Amino acid sequence: DRYSRKLLICTVLVIGKVPCLFSYFVTTYPQLFVLRTLQGITVGAMAPLTSSLAGDLFPVERRLAMLAVWAGMLGAGGLVGQTIAGWISPVIGWRWPFIIAAVPSLIAAVLVAFLNEPQRGRCEEALQDKFEEEEAAQKEHWTYTERINCKKMRAIFRIRTNLLGFVQGAPGCVPWGILLAYMTDFLAQDKGLPLQAATTVILFLGGGSAVGGLGGGLLGQYLYNHSKSLQPVL
Repeated sequence: DRYSRKLLICTVLVIGKVPCLFSYFVTTYPQLFVLRTLQGITVGAMAPLTSSLAGDLFPVERRLAMLAVWAGMLGAGGLVGQTIAGWISPVIGWRWPFIIAAVPSLIAAVLVAFLNEPQRGRCEEALQDKFEEEEAAQKEHWTYTERINCKKMRAIFRIRTNLLGFVQGAPGCVPWGILLAYMTDFLAQDKGLPLQAATTVILFLGGGSAVGGLGGGLLGQYLYNHSKSLQPVL
């Protein structure tokens, strides 16, 4: 709420992908562990930043669909990276995938810096009258100054619908996390599949997840636009 979101995204990309780039040069496991931990922490920061930007770029009639597209591309990106690593590591070594994964993100960080950041709260229906009144009176863009605080955070957890969403969503992250993290090794080491074949299996699993997430988001947007009470149908 206090800083430019596009600059935060640039910072997150740099902090996350520079360790990825340096992973090419590691010589010990502790070095690899530290660098991969740094990357994982910064990857987690992208979700709230992207959601915040989507909230100001798209009205509610399109927001869920756009977030679904982002989530689908997020899954596809991880899937492509894992697939590339599985296919080329046996050929040119395990270090090169870190370079291949880091360079596009560092380029993206530079490009994001030149984008225009949307006005905070501009697409919120509840604020439209306020924006119009203030802009008409002052003849300039009104700035939305509300900030998140502990009281507002607690209010989020007092809404039963939110609690049900958390209870439903949190356990669902576990099986997919395990599958994508360990299935390749399980198929290659325990079942004897070539690494490329094991990676191809994960390609189909991850592809199904990305398509399902994208389709679910688009369908959820359609149901939301017709009736909010239809959301539980999904």
